[in-house]
Amino acid sequence: MTAVDMEIKKELGSLDPLLILDQWLKTALRLKTLQEPWAMVLSTGFKNEISSRIVLLKEFSKGQLFFYTNYLSQKGQVIKSNPLVAVNFYWPSLGRQVCIKGRIEKTSREKSISYWETRSRASQMSQWLSRQSQKISSRKELESLKKQTERQFYRRQIPCPKHWGGYKLSILKIEFWKDRNYRLHDRFLFEKKVKGWSRKRLFP
Repeated sequence: MTAVDMEIKKELGSLDPLLILDQWLKTALRLKTLQEPWAMVLSTGFKNEISSRIVLLKEFSKGQLFFYTNYLSQKGQVIKSNPLVAVNFYWPSLGRQVCIKGRIEKTSREKSISYWETRSRASQMSQWLSRQSQKISSRKELESLKKQTERQFYRRQIPCPKHWGGYKLSILKIEFWKDRNYRLHDRFLFEKKVKGWSRKRLFP
């Protein structure tokens, strides 16, 4: 075991980045002071257009991060052109940050529908009527669309729209950041290889 590996084992408790991430996510979820512990910044880019926004992680399984959104949104269109994305978790009260780069793709339609059916009716309604990222004339128009949707689905189930569903992000690089005194933070970078992961410590 190398000196860096021994430091990683001591500071992070494991040499498996997926196990470390799972433990950090569970710790954040247990922390009562965090309002949205699984909120993550999703960054996408294509040509000269780069943008970031907050999305909510809904599942972490088998090394993949899952979230749900409108496929016709700005991020959906960019992802269609460039599936390489970055996400960032930051938990200041824990003194921890995770930076991830990976490749993203749609989940199966069956998985999207399965998750859709767990959402509240209000959330389903908002997703059904939203033309996410498109121009709208006023708040009044939005409220009018809401009333139309309520009438349309009165006493009826709201189906999962074809333009809405899940994405899964397969991790290629993951960095764990720990706050330390005098800004001499710990940074450990894992990179996916054909077999296993490479590991290195970075300057703060």
